[in-house]
Order: sequence, then structure tokens, then C-alpha cells
Amino acid sequence: MATSITNTSITTDDLIVDSADNLLKVDHATNRVGIGTITPDTVLHVNAVDPPSGVMAKFVSNGNPWIQRIGSGGSWQTGVTTNGYEFYNDTNSSYNVVISPTGNFNYSTSYMFSYGPFSHSGLKADFNLSKNLTGMLAVLNATDATDFNTTNFNTLGVQLGYKGTYLNALYGKQDASLEPTFQIDLTGGYDLSKKFYLGVNSTYNKTDKDGFYGVALYPQYNLGKLTAGLRGEYFAEINDGVGAIGPDANVINFTTTLDYAIENLNLKLEYRLDKASEQVFQQKDNLSSIVLAAVYSFN
Repeated sequence: MATSITNTSITTDDLIVDSADNLLKVDHATNRVGIGTITPDTVLHVNAVDPPSGVMAKFVSNGNPWIQRIGSGGSWQTGVTTNGYEFYNDTNSSYNVVISPTGNFNYSTSYMFSYGPFSHSGLKADFNLSKNLTGMLAVLNATDATDFNTTNFNTLGVQLGYKGTYLNALYGKQDASLEPTFQIDLTGGYDLSKKFYLGVNSTYNKTDKDGFYGVALYPQYNLGKLTAGLRGEYFAEINDGVGAIGPDANVINFTTTLDYAIENLNLKLEYRLDKASEQVFQQKDNLSSIVLAAVYSFN
């Protein structure tokens, strides 16, 4: 049985399936594959307009799914293990990033954490300036160049810490085509009483004309085995930003989390509401979700 698809062609060089709807193209001349586009500009170019639930790709595995990259610039894997979400560096056999729910009160993450936790390698020096004041100076490779410096540019890092409050700053070129990146970030956590805790986070990042900034408060109140917490966050993109929301867009995120502790087991009930300045959530400007999670710590 033969099946015919409109606007489909097979030549000695290319395979194009349904060019009218940009369904699929295999480009022999450039060794590129396009899904959802017939003009792929990378080895694999996937383009989806309003995909269901915002999902562009789905990987199904009987075990914990991993994605691996192998090449001359270094090899890495990323996926899920019993420790949480991990980024594993095959080149030096180390876990560079581990995101674990056991170390976070809220189950979901903030916009500032999702788009701002960068990895750096280099040299640093720590100083005890006084009983409560600490300092750090660092000369680093470009952002996320953790194996070796492919750009030949360096970044300067500075930190001042005082009684649990840390002011961090970065400055340096990350790429020859861009102006130097500047980022300043403030984090702190304070026990205002035996039961009440307040966490703060604020950041500002700018490269050329693009960047982002945000601020968040994390009040928590302990009632014994039950702790109630709130995350209130404002996050905004400057010009094109980092692609988190949209050009010159902003979002307010309110997350309420109830955490009930039973020895090494934490039961979390979380409600999250995101309200954006543009229609960025499946053609809506708001998105709400509720999560019930059980987190067990093996220690």
C-alpha cells in the first residue's frame, strides 16, 4: 500500500516531506535535518509553533533518562538520578551541577535560579577580613567554560560576605562578538526569630543591550513538623533578555509551599501562580499549578 503526502519530494540530495507545512527536511548538502522547518540552520533544527502543553520534545525510557554529548570540545551527560537532576562531566568524571529537592524548601525553582546559576572554573582566593566579614577574588574562564578556556577571555569575580549575606559580582568578556558581561547578585538568609526565617535574592545581568534582573523574598514560618513558606518573585528581561519570557517582558511569581517533615521524609504541597506582562503561557498571561511531592533524604 502506498501513501501520498502533498508537497513531498525526494531527490538525490534532499528529502522534503510536506513543504507547505514545514513538516520535515533532510538536507544532503549541509548534513542538516529540520523538523517543523525546511530551512534547518543547525545539525538538528526543531521548530514548533504552539506545541501541546509547551513540550517540544519527549524522551521515554524504562530507567532514568540521560542525554549525552560527545565531541572534541569535551563530553558530558545530563539526566536524572536518585540524587535529583545532575550534569555529569565525562572529561574529568565529576558532577558539576546537582539540583536536588532535598536542599530546597520550595519544590519548584525561581526564574532567577533557572536562568542565572552559571558555572565557572579558575583561581580564587578567600579572605577573612574580620570576625564576620569575608571576601573573595577570582580570575575565571568564560561562563560555563568549565573544562578549558576556548575563548581566551577571562572573567573577574568578587564577593563580600557579612553574617550570611553575600554580594557577588562578575565582569568580563564571554565571547569575541559581545561586550563584557556584568552581573551583580545579592543573597541572604536571616533567622528573625526561632520560628520565622526570611530569605532574600536579587540579581542584575547585562551583556551589550540584553539582560535580566529580578528580586525575590522567601518568608518561612515553622510550626514544628509543619513549615509554611512563600516565594514572591519579580523577574524582567531587558531587550531580548535570555529568552525566559520574551523581549522586554516581566513576570510575577507567587509560590506557597507547605512542608511536613517525618524524620527523613518531607511531604510538600505547593501552589504556584505566574502572572506575566505578555501572553507567554500558551497564549495566556498567567499560569497556575499545584504539586504534591514526597522527598526522602538518604543520610
